[in-house]
Amino acid sequence: MRRGKRADWLIKYFEGAQLSPQTAQDSQLMGILHLAESLKFASLLRPAPNPEAQAAIRNRLVFMHRESVGARKKRFGLFRDHLLRPVLVDERLWAYRTAVAFSIIAILVVGLWFAVTRIQPKAPPAALAITITSEVEVEVKLPGEDWRKVKGPYQLPQECEIRTLSQRAEVDLGGIALFRLDYQSHMEIAEANSESVQMTILSGRAYHRINENLQYRVGMDQASCLAMGTALDTELSGGEIRAILAIQRDVRVFFREKKYLLAQGNLFDLGQPEQEQEEARISPIPLDILKSEWLMWNKQLDELRGWDTGILSGVTPDERIEPPPPLSGEIDLSAYETSEGIRLEWQVSLVEPESFAILRSSSSNQLLYPRDLYAEITRSSTRAFLDTKYTQGYIYFYRIAMFSEGKIIYSDTVRVATKRPTSGNIVLTSVLLQSSPGVYSIQLKWIAEGDLKLEGWVICRTSNDYEPTYPPRSGEDFYVFKNFDGPKGSYIDSYNLEPGEVYHYRVAGLYQGAVVIYSNLTSQTIPFY
Repeated sequence: MRRGKRADWLIKYFEGAQLSPQTAQDSQLMGILHLAESLKFASLLRPAPNPEAQAAIRNRLVFMHRESVGARKKRFGLFRDHLLRPVLVDERLWAYRTAVAFSIIAILVVGLWFAVTRIQPKAPPAALAITITSEVEVEVKLPGEDWRKVKGPYQLPQECEIRTLSQRAEVDLGGIALFRLDYQSHMEIAEANSESVQMTILSGRAYHRINENLQYRVGMDQASCLAMGTALDTELSGGEIRAILAIQRDVRVFFREKKYLLAQGNLFDLGQPEQEQEEARISPIPLDILKSEWLMWNKQLDELRGWDTGILSGVTPDERIEPPPPLSGEIDLSAYETSEGIRLEWQVSLVEPESFAILRSSSSNQLLYPRDLYAEITRSSTRAFLDTKYTQGYIYFYRIAMFSEGKIIYSDTVRVATKRPTSGNIVLTSVLLQSSPGVYSIQLKWIAEGDLKLEGWVICRTSNDYEPTYPPRSGEDFYVFKNFDGPKGSYIDSYNLEPGEVYHYRVAGLYQGAVVIYSNLTSQTIPFY
């Protein structure tokens, strides 16, 4: 086959053309195609060839390419006779096109080869052991669970929250990083592995120490910081400073979709939550903050382990540093609904309060200051509060934040289920229907009696041994919403009814998006065929 046609056919072949009897007789062309198909097949093998085998294949392709180009130069040579130029121009053009086509094929095949062989499934990074090393009592919350008290040493799961009470705590991350929490501080850990650590400080303050080059990210309010092999301090201490401090080496800060480099010895001021701060406020860390008991205490612990303390290395405290005694204040909170409103009462012990903050939420029992602030009480002698701005039929959560000696002490969270705005009941009946042999459905009818104020219905069904509810208690349970168009309603259920199963039904009445009343329970059994 002439070289110009061979080049054209190679290009067409890799675009999907089929072999013809004539092309199959061309040994050089078939050699190139055989090598390409072999490489394509080999690139799918696992495990991939070792580096030596890959280098040998690459060298073979380069050799074939050079040999092809060299043969063409040797055959056609240089233009010695201008009389031959009109004839040789076409021959050299064919040789050129063949060489180009071969080069393209070689590059594509080799590129595919190394792309496929190098894209190997990456082993997931090893999880770091998260351990509370201090022998103190803290509160821990696991996903889907409530808070519970534990005492260190204690190993935590990968995703959890930790909250200190009256003592400071140190948490080790696989021996390559750690953080220390001050009193009444709250940290949420999202990820901790050999490549990255991600957490969010929700209140209080934390001192972080990263001793290896892993990506260590801390989120806080509207900002986050990223550090590698360094030490930093994050502060969200109520009415005190809200800042990121670069203690040893630089820290990258992300604030309101902008990036900043915080050099060692500098402070990034986050401002207060109510402030609309757009630009960064970076300044040297004031000496009084560097000499604070909190940072000097962390410095001493780092020096005992032989670690570089960065900007703190040249700072000496004005007096001997002793951690303040553990916070021992307690708040006993109770709350209940009266004819006038929801009344909160609390008692304080072991500490002298300065002021209080009432925290309230209708959606979460994880209340924190200042995020869930509802009312402020400046009189330190106040021990009661009446909430009159609420909607009956809702569930509310309350918590007291007490301020004393620059610290925040929280009460436990209490739950108040307010009464329904009206009184009455819902009467539900059910009938088993058969439309054809073996095909059943269940007809439900209900009526609201009394002075009920409702805005919608939820038909709740379960085949388990309990009363159906909304939200459902199990993924197997079934529910349907219906608009409120009067005190009466009906519904025919034919969804996935199994022979021999017993189905239990209740109808829930909705008011302002919440269930305020359930009907009686009714049940039906689906017969066997």
